Amino acid sequence: VRLVDVRKALEGRRYAANGSVVLQVRDRFCPWNEGRFELEGGPEGATCGSTRAGPDLACRVEDLAAAFLGGVSLRELHRAGRVEEERDGALARADSMFAWDPAPWCSFMF
Repeated sequence: VRLVDVRKALEGRRYAANGSVVLQVRDRFCPWNEGRFELEGGPEGATCGSTRAGPDLACRVEDLAAAFLGGVSLRELHRAGRVEEERDGALARADSMFAWDPAPWCSFMF
């Protein structure tokens, strides 16, 4: 998955838990995705927009895309050095939001 419009993608899904997180997103291929986004979401839907607030997490768009599907946690990506926690507790909060059941699964081998 590649998020080509971070704001719309994050607004277009539901989240397992209510919460908010400010994401600093880096995207060298799609410069319109670069920036800081404040996501507020929950089971009923979400809003997302640009913000000047300090980031809770910083990541590249491809790592956000992996977490977007709910199959890998932001904490796992953090352990791999791919997501930075800028505020204590942000990983736990974001993971509770992005988690999803059932996890994504594809029966086709490419």
